[in-house]
Amino acid sequence: MISMKNVRRGYTQAEFNETASNWLFGEILLLSVFLGLASSSWWVFGGILLGMIFMLRVRKLAIILLTLLSIFWTVITFWLGLKYGGYGAAFVLSIIVLLVTRGLHLRALEWVDDVQYTEE
Repeated sequence: MISMKNVRRGYTQAEFNETASNWLFGEILLLSVFLGLASSSWWVFGGILLGMIFMLRVRKLAIILLTLLSIFWTVITFWLGLKYGGYGAAFVLSIIVLLVTRGLHLRALEWVDDVQYTEE
């Protein structure tokens, strides 16, 4: 039997997954723009943007992509923590960012799975 509590919980989870997916697509766009500008190439921008979106369609590639994105943000945070706060700040902040981004990426992957199976 389906209870109202389970329906509310499922709806809340779906909303959170959608928010995480918005963050993921913003992250993909930001990285594509940055790399396109750094290389002064529309081809690089478009290739990276479309390549990462394609990677989300294949589950194994999506897991690799999301893991690399989490590591990317962790390294950036470690570098910033090291530059502005020393080793302690670098380690603590990078571990927190790794856990947060990994959680967001897992929720975004769950959303991608939901959308792919809904459309088929």
